[in-house]
Amino acid sequence: MQQPDNRSSSQPFKAALRVALAYFVVSVLWIGLSDRLLEILPMDGATRAQMQAWKAWFFVITTALALFVVLLRDGIAVEAIFQTMRASEQRFRSLFERIPSIAVQGYTNERKVLFWNDASARLYGYEAKEALGNRLEDLIVPPPMRDDVRMAIRNWLDQGIPIPAGEARLIRKDGTPITVYSAHVMIENLEGKPELYSLDVDMTALKQAEAKLRLAEVVFERSVDGIIVTDSDNCIISANEAFCRISGYSFEELLGNTPNLFSSGRHGYSYYAQMWRDLLEHGYWHGEILNRRKDGEIYCGWLTISMVSNEKGAITNFVGIVSDISEKKAIEARLEHVANHDELTGLPNALLLRDRASQALGASKHEGNRVALTVLDLDHFRVINDSLGHVIGDRLLKQVVARLDECLDKGYTLSRRGGDELIILFPSITGNEQIRVLMERVLQQFATPFAVDRNMLVVTASLGVAVYPEDAGDFDDLMLKAETAMYSAKQAGRNTCRFYAEQMNADAHERFSLQNRLGRALDRHELVLHYQPQFDLKMGELVGAEALIRWADGERGLVPPGKFIPIAEESGLIIPISEWVLMEACRQAQTWRDAGFPDIQIAVNLSALQFKRSNLIESVANALKSSGLPAQCLELELTESILVDDADGVLRILCELKALGVMLAIDDFGTGYSSLAYLKKYPIDKLKIDQSFVRDIVEDDDDAAIVHTIIQLGRNLKMTTLAEGVENESQLAFLKVEGCRIAQGYLFGRPVPAAQFPAFFTQTLP
Repeated sequence: MQQPDNRSSSQPFKAALRVALAYFVVSVLWIGLSDRLLEILPMDGATRAQMQAWKAWFFVITTALALFVVLLRDGIAVEAIFQTMRASEQRFRSLFERIPSIAVQGYTNERKVLFWNDASARLYGYEAKEALGNRLEDLIVPPPMRDDVRMAIRNWLDQGIPIPAGEARLIRKDGTPITVYSAHVMIENLEGKPELYSLDVDMTALKQAEAKLRLAEVVFERSVDGIIVTDSDNCIISANEAFCRISGYSFEELLGNTPNLFSSGRHGYSYYAQMWRDLLEHGYWHGEILNRRKDGEIYCGWLTISMVSNEKGAITNFVGIVSDISEKKAIEARLEHVANHDELTGLPNALLLRDRASQALGASKHEGNRVALTVLDLDHFRVINDSLGHVIGDRLLKQVVARLDECLDKGYTLSRRGGDELIILFPSITGNEQIRVLMERVLQQFATPFAVDRNMLVVTASLGVAVYPEDAGDFDDLMLKAETAMYSAKQAGRNTCRFYAEQMNADAHERFSLQNRLGRALDRHELVLHYQPQFDLKMGELVGAEALIRWADGERGLVPPGKFIPIAEESGLIIPISEWVLMEACRQAQTWRDAGFPDIQIAVNLSALQFKRSNLIESVANALKSSGLPAQCLELELTESILVDDADGVLRILCELKALGVMLAIDDFGTGYSSLAYLKKYPIDKLKIDQSFVRDIVEDDDDAAIVHTIIQLGRNLKMTTLAEGVENESQLAFLKVEGCRIAQGYLFGRPVPAAQFPAFFTQTLP
């Protein structure tokens, strides 16, 4: 039997061996690449199983190739082997065609595409029929890289320098860039020609995952909020720098511990039990928590806890994010305090008082106790502010609050509503006797003078009390009734306490009605002036007249000045009324002059409000100009209280009035803040002796001494003195002997309307 030609069979054997070795290298490369991809690519379980199956196929194919080579050496027919090799190659190509996630391309030694699987079409956008026959660099290599790619392939073909596996930045058909992980292998086909195969994996998802991971790492490390991560057993496995700063613990001290390390002891078992119920039921929990720092300080934090589970639903981690809100809570507390407390005294303001009173009234309905509300107003506090300044007034008010705070029982609320008005709420009172004792205790606090910046200040207070439910059914009504009682205490002479009575309410309504009608009195021409004569005691003739206002109310008839003037002062109506009096008095005086009567001085009283809220200089100038009355015929009367209010401002106004040429007099001298200092300082022309001193000058030695002193004072200061309220000859005789220059009173004539006054021009004194 003829022996086979070993030389003729060696060539196919070598070719088969080369192909087998080439495919073996490709399979090893693929197995290594697939292992790498299984490590770095995020993929679901199905995809991972598919990758494992492809690895198994490669193993089977390479094993078959090796078997075929062995069979060749044992004399198997060459043609059969070649057929088997071609079949294996076909299966090899079919395998690469069907790989869903790996883009496989084959190129000739001239870089023309000879293989292009479906994954490559999806990855790069070229269908196989578009890619086949085209050059690699013309399809997916960016222009700047094409020369380098051509050089790398040439070096591999000519010098055997392989292209290393790694990331590559390529382009799709539409021109968009794409990053792939690419591995390369050079093989010889059955014809002995080199073929270059490239296995590419889309790295977009991986890059995105890496970017998210980097971002998460940056957020974790740079977050101003503390972040802590525990395992499923709640042991700390990670914490960022912010958490270490907030807690005071180092990273090493935190590792292995549980969050119980931060327990402040301020929350009970139920608090944490509810936290874990919410966390396990909903997967998260958030809320305020009081934690303890390493140094023992308790701080308030806003904590969010999230539960992390794996794909099987098992808990793997807990992530806690905490913000230190201690400063925020402190700011909120300060804002709450500012919103509900008086800035000067720190006392509850009207808003907080209302809230506490509402709670007290609600409790009273259920418990049957009584609630008392006291309105306390300091007497003549404005004089202290105006004379000594608001700084002294504020310090005095703080001392008053301190004394009241010491004398009152616990449970009360002392509130400042504004100015010098304080409110005291007693939420639980058993009876009126208890309230009386408390009010006496309050009034006793004002018996001792207050020492404020080397000033010894004697201050009194007027108190008004209203009781729930006897006097009112709600807070607003209770406050109104207490204010009414306080005004009653003022009218009773101040430095006392008054309990609300229904008659006070009637008086308050009457007062309100009177104020409303007074506001319309000018428009209705209900105001008129009466004039009281003033006589020179030495010459015995008329030298002046005091203009006195009267109100003929259309509803009530003639209203006494003592009743409506205080209302006009409090309501501010005194300003338009005073301007009308000034204008009418000047007009009437000029009318008498035009009628041929001798010149006299017309005296007009000024209000303290005119110095503060109106342009007094302009008003006087306009009255003189419009009436034509000479300035020396107008005398303006001021009270002593005006002179001590804003001394510098009053002095400026008085100097401007004197510049107009008018005369200035102090009314009711001796009843207020008599002082040689201001008599010397201000440009005063006349002192009017109050009728309270004149009334008993004959019988009362003290009154006689006071009148004597005032007359002597006027003479020494070159001021005219005028005695008011002269009603009998004995008083007149005394005044003449003492040297008083002018007098007025019922002895000479009562105030009369303007039409009756001319009779006094012809009257003389004996």
